[in-house]
Amino acid sequence: MLETVLEILKKYNLAEQNKILLVGLSGGADSVCLSDILCKLSLEVGFKIILCHLNHNWRGEQSLSDMQFCINFANERHLEILTETLSENEKHTETNARELRYEFFKECIEKTNADAIILAHNKNDNAETLIYRIIKGTGIKGLCSIKEKRDDFIRPLINTSRADIEEYCKKNNLKYVIDSTNFDNDYNRNYIRNEILPKFEKINSKYLDSISNLTKIAEADEELIEDLIKNTEKSIKCGEKILTDKYNELSEHIKKRIILNIYIKHNIDYDSKRINDIFNFIEKNKNLNCGSKISLTNDLWLFVSKDTIEVITKSQKPTLKVSIDGEGKYQYLDYIFEIKKYDGNIPEKFPDDKEFKAFVEIKEPINFELRSREEGDYIQPLGINGTQKLKKYLNAKKIKNHEKDSLIFLCKGNEVYWAPPYGLNDKIKVVSKPNYVISLNNRKGQ
Repeated sequence: MLETVLEILKKYNLAEQNKILLVGLSGGADSVCLSDILCKLSLEVGFKIILCHLNHNWRGEQSLSDMQFCINFANERHLEILTETLSENEKHTETNARELRYEFFKECIEKTNADAIILAHNKNDNAETLIYRIIKGTGIKGLCSIKEKRDDFIRPLINTSRADIEEYCKKNNLKYVIDSTNFDNDYNRNYIRNEILPKFEKINSKYLDSISNLTKIAEADEELIEDLIKNTEKSIKCGEKILTDKYNELSEHIKKRIILNIYIKHNIDYDSKRINDIFNFIEKNKNLNCGSKISLTNDLWLFVSKDTIEVITKSQKPTLKVSIDGEGKYQYLDYIFEIKKYDGNIPEKFPDDKEFKAFVEIKEPINFELRSREEGDYIQPLGINGTQKLKKYLNAKKIKNHEKDSLIFLCKGNEVYWAPPYGLNDKIKVVSKPNYVISLNNRKGQ
């Protein structure tokens, strides 16, 4: 087994003296076996090992005991160990536990400048994952199951059975802890492990090898599909935005694959129902001028309009308000607003200086406020006698819904006098001659 692990480390250029390897240690047989093997190899090769343990805090004293076991394991071998204990108020779900665990791993990588993190997933884990994904309605992507390498995560035991791992622990007199929740079949993976997979053995005693072979075939097919999708995405994207008219030209199967890639790129759990729901949402909203959005996670939405399909992040509307009470420059977040006296005519052509500018005729005194939009805001558009709700005004300008909260307005009370760069209030239009020039410039030059 040492040779197997060493070969995989060599494969990814990690079996070298100057390398730092993080090792996920839960205290179970798999991670204890892997940690012991890496300790022995580190003495031979010279790379550095740092252990890391996340206490999910689901089992009270037992969880603390498991963490102490890991600390003792590290101390006995004179190894550094990073630990963290989660709040017991965290959701006790498999998905949340996995997400928090990988967040912890990534934080550990940043703290230690490690070259990789080595995890103890094995052939049985691979089988459990594949069955779980089939039940959830996965496609070929899901059949690939757990990869030997993904980003900074390496799994050198992925082709080793749990039985062989336990045999290694027995031969080397390695103690390990047993998580009592492993026997709780209310958790989906435990039910698959304890109830479903044993029945496979009655049909095929080498089912683990068969499933492993299936995942390799799926990976090969997946590479072919990915090449096709990458080329397709190049032709339908502008930056990170998908052009809706180009998307509309695709077949339904390619569209759904594009949606699947959105989930994968942002590391979001998916199944066939979620893919279909997003597909149907896009079909329903792809002709909207101002667009609509649907939640992907707490912080991510998919925005769809007749122009683009794009992932947007959760944004808080700025609460900052800046009083404008005379000539001068005023800072608003990353912007500089300026109002200054002007004695001249409106130029026929404005300079291309990356700023929003307007020539206006303002009656004294100057008493404005710079802010984001608020409920009840309205504007009197140029050339219009009456007022219009700001929301309706922006809709007419075809401003996307998720962009409206980032706009900056010059206001008096709830009346908007300038909505750069979309228009002025009729009350400050130039009737005879401009007396002020107002501008809004992004300090970052964007």
